[in-house]
Amino acid sequence: SGTKIGPKWKPGFTKAIKYWVPSIATSAITIYKGEEFKEWNGYALITSLKDKSLRKLDFSDKKNNNIQFYSKNIENIIDISGLDMDIVGGPFNLKGVANEKDNEMFTGELSLGNFSILKLPIFAKLLNISLPSLTSLLDSNSGINFKSASAEIKVNNSGIDIVDGVIKADSDVPIFGSSLGMILSGIYGFSKKTDISGTLVPMEGFNTAPSKLPVVGGLFKGGKKGQGLIGINFRIYEDKEGKLNIQSNPLSILTPGFLQRIF
Repeated sequence: SGTKIGPKWKPGFTKAIKYWVPSIATSAITIYKGEEFKEWNGYALITSLKDKSLRKLDFSDKKNNNIQFYSKNIENIIDISGLDMDIVGGPFNLKGVANEKDNEMFTGELSLGNFSILKLPIFAKLLNISLPSLTSLLDSNSGINFKSASAEIKVNNSGIDIVDGVIKADSDVPIFGSSLGMILSGIYGFSKKTDISGTLVPMEGFNTAPSKLPVVGGLFKGGKKGQGLIGINFRIYEDKEGKLNIQSNPLSILTPGFLQRIF
């Protein structure tokens, strides 16, 4: 019916250290003790029927709770969050520290294994502006593949801060295949406005030179200073009316050190 149930915590009762809204449909909980994963000793392992995930919680400090959230695929996470996107692959791993401070509700690291983007509106818009030749892959549901993604994230009342996000290309050779690599940093805003900047490196179009050419072959060996492939700087930002806008500049020259991070 949507009727609120409460109050959550009556006087005389201890407030829960950790709870989930909506419910994750907990199926089992155990305090781990063993030799195989010694660093997990004392942690609570909790499994979920709803998203088929495993959560690892540390209850040793009630003010700062160490949390690890694992799911074998990203689809489960998207389903329970109700996000308008279609991304498949995994595993998905999130670990860090949660607390009750408004300016630092969660700080941790996020990682995602091999995955493909099939539908992601803002990503499609970025490709349409910067790399129209790859947009058709999203339209045809064949998707764009990536090797992995990782970032440090900080969640507070202002939004989600993305620090040093790296999305690695599916191919180890930065000139073949319909894929791309990317770095990004910024904020996905709650009370603040969204403002994310980064650099996108296409596998085709700009970077079509054979890998055996000296100028390309030296990229991963740390060639001459300033030598590199062409990338696209972009910015996704929210204007005063709350509308997301995209700026791109396809004139960036990438150096070997940068390329080693995304390939």
